Amino acid sequence: MESSMEKQEQLIRMLNRAELSLSNEPLSSIEIADIIWLATYFRQRQKQTEPVNINTNIQRDSNSNQTEKKKQTKDISTGNNNQTNKNDDTQGESNSESNSKTDQISVVANQNKSTQFSRTKIPFRVPSANAIPHSRKIARALRSLNQKVPSRRLQILDQSKTIKQTAEEEFCIPVLKPASRRWLDVVLIIETSPSYGIWQQTIKEFKNLLLLQGAFRDVKSWYANVDDRGKLVFKSQQGSRRNPKELIVPDGDRLILIVSDCVSSAWYSNAWRDWIKVFGKHHPITILQMLPPSFWLRTALGYMDSVWLSSGKPGALNHKWHQESATPWEEETPGDFPVPIVTLDPYALEIWAKGIAGASPTQLAGVYLQSLNFPPQNLERPTPSPEQVFEQFMDIASPTARRLAALLSAVPVQLPIVRLIQRSLLAKNSNAVHVAEIFFSGILKLIQDHPDPEQRFYDFQDGLRAMLNNTLPKQEIAGVIDKVSAYLARRVGVSIREFRAMLAVPLEQLESAFASEISEFARISKEVLRGLGKEYADFVTALDNGEIYLPDWGFSVKTFSFEVAEFIKSDNMEDELEELTFVIATIEIQETKTFESFTEDLGNSINLEMVAIPSGTFIMGSPEGEGYSDEKPQHEVTVQAFYMGKYPITQAQYQEIMSANPAQLKGDYQRPVECVTWDNAIEFCKQLSKQTGKKYRLPTEAEWEYACRSGTTSRYYFGGYITEQQANYEGSPYKTTTVGKYPSNDFGLYDMHGNVWEWCEDDWHENYENAPTDGHAWLSQESNRKIMRGGSWNNVARTCRSAYRHKQSYDFRFNDIGFRVVCVSSRNI
Repeated sequence: MESSMEKQEQLIRMLNRAELSLSNEPLSSIEIADIIWLATYFRQRQKQTEPVNINTNIQRDSNSNQTEKKKQTKDISTGNNNQTNKNDDTQGESNSESNSKTDQISVVANQNKSTQFSRTKIPFRVPSANAIPHSRKIARALRSLNQKVPSRRLQILDQSKTIKQTAEEEFCIPVLKPASRRWLDVVLIIETSPSYGIWQQTIKEFKNLLLLQGAFRDVKSWYANVDDRGKLVFKSQQGSRRNPKELIVPDGDRLILIVSDCVSSAWYSNAWRDWIKVFGKHHPITILQMLPPSFWLRTALGYMDSVWLSSGKPGALNHKWHQESATPWEEETPGDFPVPIVTLDPYALEIWAKGIAGASPTQLAGVYLQSLNFPPQNLERPTPSPEQVFEQFMDIASPTARRLAALLSAVPVQLPIVRLIQRSLLAKNSNAVHVAEIFFSGILKLIQDHPDPEQRFYDFQDGLRAMLNNTLPKQEIAGVIDKVSAYLARRVGVSIREFRAMLAVPLEQLESAFASEISEFARISKEVLRGLGKEYADFVTALDNGEIYLPDWGFSVKTFSFEVAEFIKSDNMEDELEELTFVIATIEIQETKTFESFTEDLGNSINLEMVAIPSGTFIMGSPEGEGYSDEKPQHEVTVQAFYMGKYPITQAQYQEIMSANPAQLKGDYQRPVECVTWDNAIEFCKQLSKQTGKKYRLPTEAEWEYACRSGTTSRYYFGGYITEQQANYEGSPYKTTTVGKYPSNDFGLYDMHGNVWEWCEDDWHENYENAPTDGHAWLSQESNRKIMRGGSWNNVARTCRSAYRHKQSYDFRFNDIGFRVVCVSSRNI
């Protein structure tokens, strides 16, 4: 008995630690009993409805049912729908309604030997990125709204008072009291603007979360959109047009949430303002903004006055909340109508929920919905160039959004495909906000409209697809296409060769309801591959011709599959049918780049790797229209061969030579050393030369840029633009990283962009007028400032360009300044 009691107490402690209670109080005995009963019930139900193991049955009957199995396989391959397929399709449709994290698109597989494709749809499920990854935290944040209040209509027996009254009066007199009921019901008014498709998944998950919360009497969904006259039209969840005043109830215990990103024309024409004021006279109303606060200035909210709101009364109407100007230097002049704004951030939701419940001293952000003269939305503005649009996007977009846009530049842009890339290539690092950054930035245009947002096709503005392609290495772009096509092929149930064959079929020959999707994927992927160089263009040509071609795409390891057909002719068949046996073979092609190098043993198992840099001539500096005046004029420089450190000098290497480690950002001795002055770097080279017998020194500025460019003429050695996957600069980890983490250039050098600034031998000069053209250091008796190159973890992207120059005093030190060395002696190498 004692053991049983201990187990019960342990179970109760575990349930309370799991925070299953929707209130702030511990679980009651009734709630614990309900949890145990439900767990037992569902376990028994699961055993009763456990599915039959089909694979086991097939294996058991494999010897006796070979003929039937072949017949079923033939039926499936020719497009006939048997009962199993029908059940699978029905189950998939049912799951798509219940599982808010999954979408469907369909691709038609080539099941015939000719180029004609079956009309049978093969649906496959495309899991999207988690729209609300922290739903459990949001559920806890809403606990303040889980309150019970006396019912205005229902009454129940008050047992204690009835007993007392009966004892006093000596006959039974029932005494009634108001029944307890949940406090609020919730109405979500969801704006179905053109951007609704981006948030559709998130809104579904949020509504399901509210329903499962168990804290509300009801959760209703209404929809609102703008008609041709610019007026708001309200519809119920069933799609029927309704009078919005139906949402006003007499008892007032209703919470209204306007779910929107505030970018539609209704926000700029005051259409929303008028209806929000009508609702707000009777019920507390809040704007659930789908965009994070950093984006609010880009929406209609940016034209409204900000206000801080707080409430000390449960369910208080908006105009009764305490109001305080968000700009303390301005006089507090209450606006027309205050509305709190909340996002799906757990902390923001918790503050808001406590404010609605009248239990939070913390102020909540909001706006005044006063009547304003918004700028006309159809105002003609100068059309920016593609370069201007691209630069603006790269400047204001988050690192994840820039990464997502670059990956999308290799494939068609459709919401299911966007989610596919988020899920398969960005894991949990991307959500709907990053999709919104791309769709609201102006870099996309609608090319195929459809009532369903999931079926709309977008394309990048002219020229932007190629610019975004340049932000990724060629291998990665080809890898995106390869991964997406392989993923689609697996979902469809065909080989990659069959899927590529589908892409080669012209649109007019694709007899399929999904022909446009297949054709668009083929068009974009071919266009992108043709722009990557000859090898990729040859692959597209071979694909169009139906040939087998093994492209050299520069992957460290690249696997290609092809099919070898073994012809077997059957003499017993009158119609001389040919039975083909296909054998799948896999070839692994590995391209290994080799660089002439040597390794210097510094002692204690610490090595210094040096890479040979061949002699050559290059154009130093930035062209007109790019860079700064000190990077001009461009001039031709001839550099002699030398060896350069494969990485910046690390903390371990500096410690071994100098018996000290000045770095501030310690923790990994394979990080570059920093906080070194120019004099420290020179002394390191002297000590290293003395220990090894070779001549080590700092690189000259010309040598550094020549080695960094490694034969390229673009801003960075991997293209015209930079991302956080290519270098460590501002927006990355905000600290130094282990050397060699990012891709090398064509000379085999790492971290030439970002991580730490690197000292050069040269003195600072204001420009390249009369600069040396032989690669030697440019020294001056008049300057006490030295050159640094490469940018750092602490600087913006443009400072990491191959041509960017920076000056500092020779005795300056900071935690983003390091160096690398060169060797000019071939003796003993």
